[in-house]
Amino acid sequence: MASFFQELFNLRKRPYIISECFVCIFLIFMLVLQGPRFAKFATLSGGMVVMTFALEALLRGHLAEHIRNLKPMIPYMMFLTLSVLLLPLISYAGSRVWNNGTGMAILISTFLIVRKMGHTKLMDYAFPLAVIGLCFFMFVAPSLIGAGASTAGKRVNYSSAFTGGGLGASHLSVVVGIAYFMALRGLLDGGIYIKKLLRPDTIMYLTTLLFGFYLIVVRSGSRQGLIWILIAGAFCYALYSRKNIILGILFTIPVALVTMGVMYFFFSETQTVSRIIAIFDPFAQTFNPEQSFDYRMEMIVAGWELWQQSPLWGHGNEAFRVKADFGGFYSHNNYIELLVNYGALGLFLFYCPLVYVLYVSVKGFLQHRHDQLKREYLWLGFAIIALMVSNIFMPSYYMKHVLVFMAMILGRFYYLKDNEARIMRHRPRMPQRNFNRRMY
Repeated sequence: MASFFQELFNLRKRPYIISECFVCIFLIFMLVLQGPRFAKFATLSGGMVVMTFALEALLRGHLAEHIRNLKPMIPYMMFLTLSVLLLPLISYAGSRVWNNGTGMAILISTFLIVRKMGHTKLMDYAFPLAVIGLCFFMFVAPSLIGAGASTAGKRVNYSSAFTGGGLGASHLSVVVGIAYFMALRGLLDGGIYIKKLLRPDTIMYLTTLLFGFYLIVVRSGSRQGLIWILIAGAFCYALYSRKNIILGILFTIPVALVTMGVMYFFFSETQTVSRIIAIFDPFAQTFNPEQSFDYRMEMIVAGWELWQQSPLWGHGNEAFRVKADFGGFYSHNNYIELLVNYGALGLFLFYCPLVYVLYVSVKGFLQHRHDQLKREYLWLGFAIIALMVSNIFMPSYYMKHVLVFMAMILGRFYYLKDNEARIMRHRPRMPQRNFNRRMY
């Protein structure tokens, strides 16, 4: 435990510690203490991230290095430029350009910090602490987070229930999903051993996994959040079976069936699981049909038809909300939202960095013999898959906490590429016997 506090104290020596602190403050105000009284603090903290990062880079003489490292961010710069060029199409949607601009600025700053440092310890803590903070305030001071009826334990319509931070169930599910992957990454950092389980950060990560499950399954009614948790569980299974990947794949189906059986047995009465069961229950569909899925499919069809009218450039910022006849709602699908607003070009610019990292991560996992690199590439691959699956259910290109997570994924990947030779020379803490004889 003393080593943990020593490590925490030494964080002050990190070259971008002020910027990291402002990113964490920004996430806490935005995700936990959300509301009119805290909105100004979140905006101020987000602006300070960009300003302090530029000052720290300039004072430490790293500015030229960061400019060279900007190449992977070119698609997002072009995406922002595209949104500015399309502004005249829907002139009163200028707020979306401002939101995109601030989000991309935070994404780029966070990416450069993570690429330089490998990972930001404070930001590794931010998402898990957000989940713990949401649970704490839901019971202690729900008025601070707008938890409303769900905090009181009432059975309310999932679509109108605020589940923490003033966020709806779908938004909360993304926060919890990101926290799950950050917690798992923290648990795996340096390996898992008995002494480590007593460290404060390990306890925090384990608490995050428990509280996140409680928020999603018991409180929120979010099916999307359960998908995040299941993908995180699949990552743990893949991590366990990575040295025998063929046998691991063969046993995937029985493991998945057992997992679903356990979920049904213990949590069939919860909102989240019962909503999933209702989709496949003919009796429930007859007398109390699940309308959310059909409604989203109608949105996808309408968005597809709108996109075909302008397939390359799209219709402009917030075009789906303005042009589609759904009462001013967004499409609940990031792919459709991007296609309608910014066309195929916008979709390509937003996803090409992630798809490239996913491809190289899968390739690196299959080819590398170094255990740490295999773990790292496996985490990157599953994190991107979880994010891309989540994007099927809600538009996230303007959600700044999603952009921060993307920056941490991309920054970590390029850090590994920049330092791969040094990592491979480093001897693992607990070498595996007969490692080279195992199949891949």
